[in-house]
Amino acid sequence: MNFNVDNPAQYKIWHVIGLSVVMVFPVCLLRDVSNLRYAAILSILSISYTTIVVLIELPMYWLNGKNDDQKVEYFKFNWGFLSAFGITFFAFMSQTGFYAAIERLTKRDTTHLTKVIPKLIYLYRLQCEH
Repeated sequence: MNFNVDNPAQYKIWHVIGLSVVMVFPVCLLRDVSNLRYAAILSILSISYTTIVVLIELPMYWLNGKNDDQKVEYFKFNWGFLSAFGITFFAFMSQTGFYAAIERLTKRDTTHLTKVIPKLIYLYRLQCEH
């Protein structure tokens, strides 16, 4: 594969793959999620910093980039957002319910979990469809 830095799309792809390998993959290897408590604090601080920077710099970008004939559309209402409710509800129910169901299991070995998890997914899909 030829890596061309001049191609922005290819650069973004390699950037995302590199960040995933360096930052996300080691987190997936953790057995105990409680080790991420310090990472959660760091992520909240970084999101807060980003929000503050955007709010401070927004007036400058607004004044420099706005034309008088250009209409700004703050929010475009579209009924398509209703289709995301099912997906969001399924994801939320799966996240909260999987942990409770797995904690109640008496046998928590890998072979038993590989049989139980697909059944849980099927049950949550049925619950979200109706």
